[in-house]
Amino acid sequence: MSRDSRGPLNRGSLSMARAAVACAALALLVAPCVTLAQGPGGAPGAAAAIDHPSIIVTGIATKSVPADLAVISLGVTTSAKTVKPAADENAKLMAQVLAALEKVGVAKDDIATGQFSIMTQSEYSSSSTKPSGYQVVNTLTIRSRRMDLAPQIIDAATAAGANRVDGVLFTLASPEQHRSLALADAVLNAGADAKRVADAAGVKLGPVRRMVVGGGASDGPRPMFRGRAMEMAAASDGGVPTSLTPGTIEITSAVTIEYDIAP
Repeated sequence: MSRDSRGPLNRGSLSMARAAVACAALALLVAPCVTLAQGPGGAPGAAAAIDHPSIIVTGIATKSVPADLAVISLGVTTSAKTVKPAADENAKLMAQVLAALEKVGVAKDDIATGQFSIMTQSEYSSSSTKPSGYQVVNTLTIRSRRMDLAPQIIDAATAAGANRVDGVLFTLASPEQHRSLALADAVLNAGADAKRVADAAGVKLGPVRRMVVGGGASDGPRPMFRGRAMEMAAASDGGVPTSLTPGTIEITSAVTIEYDIAP
């Protein structure tokens, strides 16, 4: 019987083997990405190394646009011991509100019912709960592209019988149009940054390899919440005209572009 002449590995041999494996793994990590070129009929051909140095930049642009659409929510709440008196009173007041809105120039197409509900009201005590009547709520959502008309809408409605103003929202009628303009500026800004980087590095820009749109933001509509809206309604009851400040909406667009570096 013959014995293996190599014998067992000693610790020095193991260390050398581990070092060789580590070096091979490192070589794989830093080697350029390769793809197999396709031969006739789609058969793999010779391996072709791909090494495309590139410059990646992100362009950002912001557009400040005056709000051009006011969305107002207001309505009438009535209560009575039974449903019919509460509903009748609500209908009467709502008819007056609609007539007042038409009088100040609000088109019928710009008015829609926001909510209609009939709810039981209850009286609570430490020992029991008992029905006390009914509440009818009817609200309207009014859209106006005339910013100067928004305060008049609130004043006219509350003077005619509206006893709730749930909020005023200032926004844009066509936000996508402004976003497209911001996006175009973001692309230009990205191109300008890429050129500055290339010039500083002493290289020339090649064609665009890829573009990714995203990372943009908008400060969105500007709401006036219920607490402030109710103060405005109270002021209009006292003869003081309601004052609203629409402000501006900021729309931000961002685009990331990867340029090849020309050979």
